[in-house]
Amino acid sequence: MFEINETPECIEMVKERRNKELKLNEFMLSEKNRLAEKVDYYTPLLKDLRELAVKSAVRKEYSNNENGIYRGYYCPSPVDDLIIGGCRRGKLLKRITKRTNPDREYLFDSNNRLVAVNLLLDWKAVQTEVLIYEDNLVTGIDIDNYDNSIIKLSECIYDSDNKIKSFLTASVSSNKATRTKIDEIELEKYSYDESGLNEAEIISYYESDKVIENIIKKSFENNLTLEAKLGLPDCDTSYEHYIFHHDNDGFIDRYKLINPCGDEEYKALRKVKI
Repeated sequence: MFEINETPECIEMVKERRNKELKLNEFMLSEKNRLAEKVDYYTPLLKDLRELAVKSAVRKEYSNNENGIYRGYYCPSPVDDLIIGGCRRGKLLKRITKRTNPDREYLFDSNNRLVAVNLLLDWKAVQTEVLIYEDNLVTGIDIDNYDNSIIKLSECIYDSDNKIKSFLTASVSSNKATRTKIDEIELEKYSYDESGLNEAEIISYYESDKVIENIIKKSFENNLTLEAKLGLPDCDTSYEHYIFHHDNDGFIDRYKLINPCGDEEYKALRKVKI
C-alpha cells in the first residue's frame, strides 16, 4: 500500500489543490469550445495555408533521433525535455545524403521564421504543421496529409523580448462522425527572473472515460489516493507547479516539483541556459 501523508496540513493543501483544479477545469472546458471553433475556421483553408507556407520557404533544415516531443528539435516548450524522461529533441542534420532518413523537415521564410514542419516517413510528408504569425501569438495547425484534416493545434504566446510566456497543445478527436471535438489540452505557463526561467505551471485536461476510470479505481481500491480517500470530486484537469534552479554558470541543473504533501527535488535531465 502506498504511504500517504495524512496530516491535517497536507489534507488541507490537497483540498486546496483539488479546488484549484476544479476551477481550472471550468477554464479548460471553455478552451475546448474556443479551440474547436478555431479548428472549424481553419479546416476549409488547409490547402491554401499549406501552399502559402511552401511558397514562402527559402531555406530547409532536417532533423532525426527525436522522441516524444512536440515539433522535434524546434519544440517551443523550454521544459519538456528537462522534466520528462526519454523525451528528446533530436539533432539537426549537417549534411543530407542518399542514406539520410530524417524525421522532420523544417521550412523557414526570408525573415528566418519557421513557417512549416513536415513529419517524414521515407521522405514523404505524412503530416504538415503550418505556423501562422499574429503579433505575439504563433498558431500551429497540424494537418494529416492523408485525409486533409487537423489533428492538433498549438498556440505560443511571446512577450516583447520574444521570451515564450505560454505554450498550448490540443488534440482533435479522430471521430469524424461527431462535430469537432477537443480530446486533450495541455497548457504550460512560464515565468522568468534575473537568472532566466524561474517557474513553470502545467495544466493538463483529459476527457476521461468514466467506465475505464471506475475499473481502474476498483483495481486499486487498496491504494487510494488521498483525494479519493477524502471523497473529493473527480476532475479531468490536473495542475503541476515547477521551480527551476540555476547553477553559478547560469545553467538549469535541478528543479523542484511543488506538492501539497512535500516538495520533490530532481536533477534536470539536461543542462541548458534559458
